[in-house]
Amino acid sequence: MGDITRATLFAAAGLAIIGTAAGCGSSSKAAANATGSSTTQAATSTSPGAVAACSTDHLALSLGTPDGAAGHVYLPLIFTNTGTTPCAVTGYPGVSFQTTASGGASVGNAATRQGTGTPATLTLQPGGKASATIDVTQAANFDPLQCVPTPVGGFRVYPPNQFASAFVPYATNACANNSVSTLTVTALVAAN
Repeated sequence: MGDITRATLFAAAGLAIIGTAAGCGSSSKAAANATGSSTTQAATSTSPGAVAACSTDHLALSLGTPDGAAGHVYLPLIFTNTGTTPCAVTGYPGVSFQTTASGGASVGNAATRQGTGTPATLTLQPGGKASATIDVTQAANFDPLQCVPTPVGGFRVYPPNQFASAFVPYATNACANNSVSTLTVTALVAAN
């Protein structure tokens, strides 16, 4: 066989394979159109990426009713969507003690994450809420020389996946010594 004949046969074989693959794709699209959905559309409609992340400036942060037990205070940290469109949150907020609201210094260690598994992605409608729980181990539980109790005005909070923080008032004493950890935080869950 000459070079031209071989080239023609390879080209024909390639077109046959492409045609078969395209035919399969066409019948898949036709079947998807008949049912009113497709794999791509379904993934897009349920994908967390379809809704923008909640930015710090579109979230109001507040504390719910505290609960206490044996030297701990459990504080619901509530995130409310103040925007006009839905937004999504997933994961753990960053939480640390802060001396004052405007430009105050951080005190002690940031909260460590409490919990296992992959956090759910939550879509917050305008006015919708999510919450995490901050577990504060009271500074009075520790030797003052080890803890170095320091007055704080509240929490510096970074919503998940955001670089801007918000201040949430909560006056207490915190341990300034970084060898003492007094804060843990859970992942966000849906709230009423």
